Amino acid sequence: LFQSYAKEVAVEPYDFEFRISSSISEAAASFHSNVVSAQITPFIGEPEYPKVYLPGGYCGWGDPDNSFKQCQSLFSANDNGLYEGWIVFGERDSKEWKIVPEASWDNSWGYDSTLEMNPGSITLVAGAGNINCYDKFSYKFSFNKETLELSVKASADTWGIVGTHNDWGNAFADTPMSLAFESDASGKRVYYLTATLDMKADNAWKIRADNQWATSFGTNDVEGEFEEAGSDNNFKVSEEGTYTIKLYFNRVKERLIVTKN
Repeated sequence: LFQSYAKEVAVEPYDFEFRISSSISEAAASFHSNVVSAQITPFIGEPEYPKVYLPGGYCGWGDPDNSFKQCQSLFSANDNGLYEGWIVFGERDSKEWKIVPEASWDNSWGYDSTLEMNPGSITLVAGAGNINCYDKFSYKFSFNKETLELSVKASADTWGIVGTHNDWGNAFADTPMSLAFESDASGKRVYYLTATLDMKADNAWKIRADNQWATSFGTNDVEGEFEEAGSDNNFKVSEEGTYTIKLYFNRVKERLIVTKN
C-alpha cells in the first residue's frame, strides 16, 4: 500500500552472513560463493503515505520542478482514495490555493464560486480556478479523490497552550502558538505550530484551538518526545524552566516535540 524509508532512529546492529547461489537446472548441482559476513544497523522507519498537494498563496504556490516541497499535503492513511489532514495556512496575504494529485501542474482541481464562505463541503472541478472560499487560520480537510468532494472536519483561527500555568484558561488566555517551518535533508518544508513559555515543575498542559475544548491535542492524540501527566491525557514538565513546544501537524499522526531550553 505504501513504501517505507529509513529515518531518524538507529537500533542495535545485527550480524549477517551472505552467499550467492546459482544453478542452470534441477539436473545439475548448485554452485555457492564463499560466505561474506557483515554487520548491519537497521533504522526505525516511517511509512510514506499516498498524498495530494495543496499549492497556494500561503507557500508561494510551490515549485513543481522541486516536487512542491514548499506545500502542505493531505494523506491517505489507508490508500483508499480518501485524503485527510490539518492544513495551517497562517496569516497569509493570498487565500487562494488548489489541490494537485502529483508534483506537477498537468492536472489540478479548483473551485470558482465564492458565494458562500467557509462551506462545510464543496465539489472541486478539474481545471477550475483557485479555491478562495476558506479564510480561517487552519482547517482539517477530508478529500475524496473519486468524487472530488472536499469537506471540513474542523477549523480554527487560533492555537494555544492551556494548563496549570494559566489556571487552564480561567485566569489568563492560552499561550498563543505561531506557524513556522524548517527544511529536512531533502529540502522539503516541515511545518509546525510552536510556542516558547515558562512552566513550573509538574505543570500539566494541553494544546487546543480557539481557547475552547472542541478541538485539542493530548497525549493520546500525538506521537513524539514528551512527558505524560498520568491523567486526563495531559502533557507535563517535571522541571521548572523555559520550554519550546513544536506540534508537527501536517502528518497522518501529529508529532509533538518538547524541548527544555
